[in-house]
Amino acid sequence: MAFAALIDNMFSKLKNVTADGSCRNCTRRSQPTPKFARNQANAPPAKFGQISSLEFQARPGPSGLQSAAGPFGLPVLPEIPVSESTTGHSGLSDTPWTTVVSKRKQPAPALQAPPKRPLQQQQNQPAPLPPRPNLPVLVIHPKPETATTSAQLKQLLETKISPHQLGVKIISCQPAHGNGLLVRTETLEMSRTLTTAINTHVDLGPVCNVREPRKRNPQILIYDVPTLPGDRDTAEVEFVAKLRSSNTLPEGTLKVLFRKKGRGSMQHWVLAVDPSVFQAIQGKGRLHWGFGSLKFREHLEPTRCFKCHRFGHIRSTCSAPVELCSRCPGDHSYTDCPKETPVCRRCREYNVRNKKGPRLPLHHTAVSDKCPLFLREREELRKQTNYGP
Repeated sequence: MAFAALIDNMFSKLKNVTADGSCRNCTRRSQPTPKFARNQANAPPAKFGQISSLEFQARPGPSGLQSAAGPFGLPVLPEIPVSESTTGHSGLSDTPWTTVVSKRKQPAPALQAPPKRPLQQQQNQPAPLPPRPNLPVLVIHPKPETATTSAQLKQLLETKISPHQLGVKIISCQPAHGNGLLVRTETLEMSRTLTTAINTHVDLGPVCNVREPRKRNPQILIYDVPTLPGDRDTAEVEFVAKLRSSNTLPEGTLKVLFRKKGRGSMQHWVLAVDPSVFQAIQGKGRLHWGFGSLKFREHLEPTRCFKCHRFGHIRSTCSAPVELCSRCPGDHSYTDCPKETPVCRRCREYNVRNKKGPRLPLHHTAVSDKCPLFLREREELRKQTNYGP
């Protein structure tokens, strides 16, 4: 019964309400409760510092007017005027932007490493050896009928001629191949004066001869030549003839100078060739020889004595009283050397003589192919070689 009475009451109220929302029994219009007001009534209480929706509703808009009621009692919000300075759809004023800087620590900029300074050359650090001064050179050879050594020839020249009286300054005098001497003077005019004085001397003219050194022909070293039958001269003639018939070579001299020990019973042969022949075979690396081939290279080794380990002469013409060690500066044979670390005696002497010059490395033997003095002599020998036009 209560439910039916409730339904009848609701229908009776709906009949009294007109289309515009007014009540027939009342003189004033009914004001429906706005939606946001109903939400406000059911909303929880505002926290401290929080603005409630009711307070926000009561605030006047930018125009300073209260909101008016629209159809069905809903409020109409006033229109907010948009100034010309506003941009976009947000309606914000043209205020300057504030750059937000991150509080995170920025990484430190990478510092460019300073360029490395070149290491200063220390006093004992090895330095390249400067080339030998280009001084005039004279070759003094005893005549074939005179049996004399390089030391005896030098003593004879000193007793017969005074370079100081001739106005000649001699820089060096070294033993040369064939019991001769290599004399270096300060100027070319001094070398000519000394040449004339020796060749026209009454006592020295019949004994020795002075001339300027001639450029040598290129030399090649042929590896591992097998033992050939016959005597030495016949074997050399047949070897050169077989080389010419097996290769296309221009006209020119091919002369066997000497032989060196090779592998096993074989030998390395050193030949002096004409500049035109050297140009034809340079860079090939091998020479045909019958039904085979032989490897070769340019032979560019200065004359060196293996008794005193100096350059310019050989053991048979050396004037040293005893054999000198090639591993240390001692006066003994290298077979009896007690030193474990080699010390080149010639580089050591060079450092003692040239205290203000470059320092040469010492830890190598006197017969090493890496010795700075040997390398300098080899370059000098290259300059004295006639390679042709």
